[in-house]
Amino acid sequence: MGARFSYHMKCIKMQIAFFTLLFFVSSCYAQYDSHFYKDSSYSCKYQTLSGMLFGNYVSYYHNGVKKSEGNFQFNNRIGEWSVWDSTGKLRVKRVYSNPYEYTRIYPKIPSEGPIPLLSKPIYTLRRDSLDECIPYTLQARMVFYQQRNFKCFYTSDTQAFFDCKMLFDILYEHALKKEYSIYGSKKGDEDDYSIPLNILNIDTSKITLVGFRIKSDIHFDDTRFIFDERPLWIAALVTYKTNPNDKADNFTSKDTFDLFQVNVPQVRKFLTQVKHSFTFKNRPTFIQNLDDVFLFGCFSYRKYRHSTVFDDKRIVYTQTAESSLIKGTLSEVETENDLWLLFNK
Repeated sequence: MGARFSYHMKCIKMQIAFFTLLFFVSSCYAQYDSHFYKDSSYSCKYQTLSGMLFGNYVSYYHNGVKKSEGNFQFNNRIGEWSVWDSTGKLRVKRVYSNPYEYTRIYPKIPSEGPIPLLSKPIYTLRRDSLDECIPYTLQARMVFYQQRNFKCFYTSDTQAFFDCKMLFDILYEHALKKEYSIYGSKKGDEDDYSIPLNILNIDTSKITLVGFRIKSDIHFDDTRFIFDERPLWIAALVTYKTNPNDKADNFTSKDTFDLFQVNVPQVRKFLTQVKHSFTFKNRPTFIQNLDDVFLFGCFSYRKYRHSTVFDDKRIVYTQTAESSLIKGTLSEVETENDLWLLFNK
């Protein structure tokens, strides 16, 4: 009887601890930060939540005319979005139900003839038997614009849906089971992941995890008229342990390196299995598991470089979170707005 009572009390304490943590996490995400940015081509007012675009976004042309307005939820457009040209004429209005689906409001679709078919979504968000979100099938002829992004995030960053240690454990443990391959990069080219590695040769007791790097491709296709970004590789960033009490400097440590890289399509089914941390009230319905977090980019990151596929021009950013958001993410928002205008003159 005593043992049973003790076990019961232990369960109650665990539940109290869990809901206390849940309340704390939910409370953190209720605090928005407001920002203003201006350069030679546009200005904008926007909000962030834990380093992600979250809340109202409004941008303006250099002449003061409103260019766009809408809302973000964990870096994704949601709800009603409108874009105007530089004379103030409405060109685009749509309502998003999730990052991949929206209803076209303007330009209005004629009610007669075959044109009403345009109001039907080309793609609807759906999942396979493993609960993986099935991406839209893109063909080369559909891609009007493409860019390669290089992002990173650190153990010091507060994430809404995961922590770095949990992500590392998932990737490392499944690699140990040889359920997928891991790779290293060529010397002098950290983005060429072509050298097979043996996970058994990695001694985790001698390294400290400091974060991750992610390489992804973002496309604008001329069938759905949206940006669609897909992660390609995840690399674990570590530093050698020289002293158990030492703390690695995330930004300047010279001995920080990629421990191993994994191909995201190969690990998606394992990320999909992680669902236990997706219960708090601020979670959008399109986020069901850890795989969705990376597929939809719902995490705080620093974008340190990008290159276009067409001219191989590389843009390098400083590694502060604020400059990354301004020079990287905000420019993508406005690029997508410009592409909407291009297709709706």
